Amino acid sequence: FGGQYANFRHVTYDPFSFSGKLDALKEATGKRALPTYNFKNADVIVSLNADFLADWMGLNVSADYAGRRVPGKDMSRHIQFETNMTNTGGSADKRYRIRPSEMGAALAMLHNEIAGGSLNAGDTSLAKEIKSAAAELKKAGSRGLLVTGSNDKDIEALTIAINKALGSTAVDYNKRSHLRKGDDRAMGQLIEDMNAGRVGAVLIHNLNPAYVLAGNSKFSEGLAKVETSVYFSEKNDETARLSKFVCARHNYLESWGDAMPVDGEYSLQQPTIQPLFNTRQIED
Repeated sequence: FGGQYANFRHVTYDPFSFSGKLDALKEATGKRALPTYNFKNADVIVSLNADFLADWMGLNVSADYAGRRVPGKDMSRHIQFETNMTNTGGSADKRYRIRPSEMGAALAMLHNEIAGGSLNAGDTSLAKEIKSAAAELKKAGSRGLLVTGSNDKDIEALTIAINKALGSTAVDYNKRSHLRKGDDRAMGQLIEDMNAGRVGAVLIHNLNPAYVLAGNSKFSEGLAKVETSVYFSEKNDETARLSKFVCARHNYLESWGDAMPVDGEYSLQQPTIQPLFNTRQIED
């Protein structure tokens, strides 16, 4: 579609944003994509508010993590700094409560201890614990891994720098994950352009923006100013009620498809049931 119409742009948005992480990865690696992880390679794991045993960035690392948590000489060590109690924190060898406002200071301190430098770490009540975790990571070297749950671009930039200083083999910045691709700035520009009357047509698929962007985003107001709005949907939801055309689409169980969740891994999808109603795939 983009090849046929030169004035077309594709805007992607994740309701739970990873845009800050993606922006930092673009600057550090040249690729705006999340890395993949191999927790089997991690002897020491330090996590700052990353609940990686839950639905963390769409990646499933639980099996690799569990494989290294069998008591014995090969058991990995896990240190968790987190604000709220999580399943991941409950599984850690050491768990410390940290304020969200201390995240930057903790990362700066870890960076100074591992990669060198004199970043202004600021104040944190956990200086002793952070320095101890840094010493364990440094000793583990390439078998160490730092993960963070923040969507802050600067936090992710420090995380990347620390893992690269360690030479961590548990994180792969070349084998990318494509499960999260949202761009908050691109969505913000689209909303601004719609409200300014600079958008002639909007086609919406696999997202209910009138719901997830409710509040102060002015998406709904902007959509009302677009002459042609087309929504591909299974439901008569908030965005459907604002769109000028609604195309009833198949459920995923009725659809063909393909996927590349991470680099080098390809998958095909075929329907498991016949279409129940008068619907079509978006491609059709």
